[in-house]
Amino acid sequence: LELEPASLSLFRLGLSWLPSKPRVRSKGPKTTPLARGDQPCSLMSLPHHFGAAPLGSVFEPTERAGHWSGYLRHPSWPLAVPARKPRVGLVWAAGRKLDDPFTAREYRKRSLPPDALGQLILGLRSQAAELVALQIGPDHALAQPWRECFEASIPQPADFAENARWIRQLDLLISVDTASVHLAGALGHPCWTLLPYSADPRWLRDRSDSPWYPSLRLFRQPESGQWQPVIEQILEFFTPWWHSVSG
Repeated sequence: LELEPASLSLFRLGLSWLPSKPRVRSKGPKTTPLARGDQPCSLMSLPHHFGAAPLGSVFEPTERAGHWSGYLRHPSWPLAVPARKPRVGLVWAAGRKLDDPFTAREYRKRSLPPDALGQLILGLRSQAAELVALQIGPDHALAQPWRECFEASIPQPADFAENARWIRQLDLLISVDTASVHLAGALGHPCWTLLPYSADPRWLRDRSDSPWYPSLRLFRQPESGQWQPVIEQILEFFTPWWHSVSG
């Protein structure tokens, strides 16, 4: 696997459970020649070559409701001991790549505006959730008006292995469509994903689940730009969900 530097530790640790461990190396400016018999394959082509949705032998339910054994596993990412109050991590902005018109549009389309973010934060706090800020980068500051609502915040910067450790200490991650969602899904960890009306094709259409990640639940905009119905649905589902998983 040739990866960006921020992903190296995640995959070296997270795939170490495999009987035959893959070689993980940093993606460099020049392509390293392949060994004899090796074949290149892009990341986005893997689902096709692996036969669509993952094999049941990879994702198996654990002893905790809503948790699955995922692609990525490591003893240094243990599940948190259940607490009296739900511990919920929030990620409210997608990757900030503004130098390209397409990625800039996707950033604006997927990220929560301040009014929707405030509605989500205050609504969860009113239901006794302990909030953890997992937003990385400049958009972390968008939650500054509600900083007193958060019990903890991930150190800045943090690589994906550090993100994995923090996610596993949560009861639930609530995130917009960005890398944190795929990380939670690969860990088999519960995650509620906020999707724009014209969502990425990987999330398919007209469904609230994902064949790639059994631990995810999808909340979709009913119309373009409408986040309020999404936030209202999340807040409506939150307390019944917590009662179901906390016993």
